Amino acid sequence: ALVGHNTGVVADSKVTGNVDISTGGNMGANPRTGGLIGYNSGTIERSSVGRGVSIYINGGSGANVGGLVGWNQNGKLTGCHAAASITTNEKAILAGGLIGVTASSSAVEITACYSTGSITLVGTGHSTIGGLIGKGADEWNPAAIYISGCYTTTVITGFPQNVGGFIGAHDSNKGHGLNCEACFYVSDKAQTEYKGVTKVDDVAGMVKHASEMNSSISETGLEYTENGGGENEPLILEVSGPGFGGPDFGDGDEI
Repeated sequence: ALVGHNTGVVADSKVTGNVDISTGGNMGANPRTGGLIGYNSGTIERSSVGRGVSIYINGGSGANVGGLVGWNQNGKLTGCHAAASITTNEKAILAGGLIGVTASSSAVEITACYSTGSITLVGTGHSTIGGLIGKGADEWNPAAIYISGCYTTTVITGFPQNVGGFIGAHDSNKGHGLNCEACFYVSDKAQTEYKGVTKVDDVAGMVKHASEMNSSISETGLEYTENGGGENEPLILEVSGPGFGGPDFGDGDEI
């Protein structure tokens, strides 16, 4: 909806309102579609995709689809959120609530990000679906992935070939590192166990993990706070307030 291919910095950007994104027609293999950016090889900061955004996949084999980014190649994400609804009609896809595929030849960092939308799979089971990320590293994209202070409540409907409440598939058996810290998900879909990723029983239960996530993202200047009446979005990100002796006063100044 915003950028086809980002190689620079996208910051403080939002896609809101009723926005329909469709791949309809005879697309080529592996189209890359995201609510904000289709293909990202740059940096995305404090950007989001709202609940009114719908992504419909009805063309192109092996589509890479994400609520925020379709394909993330060596890209860095900080402080981002996606609530888009993704639907596919009889087409196999790689899809995640935040990122469809994160591929890398150098380390990828995803910090203080979350997804709260939905993915609906119609017909085909030859898909890989994850609440936050559809597919992580494989033999062609072997670099490590670092995920800190992230959560997902993405609702997944259907029966894909590979599915995970947090990540749909990650080829850790071949030594490709997945380094997670203070990450949480709510889903009824089975998830391969990864260190640093914890299942939460329900959306309301996510709130008690805010302090743990905030400790892991303290250097970003952001913090999770409770979102009263937030439906599927129990926590939201806000800029951290300065403490006493911080930017308001300086160190050692007179008051």
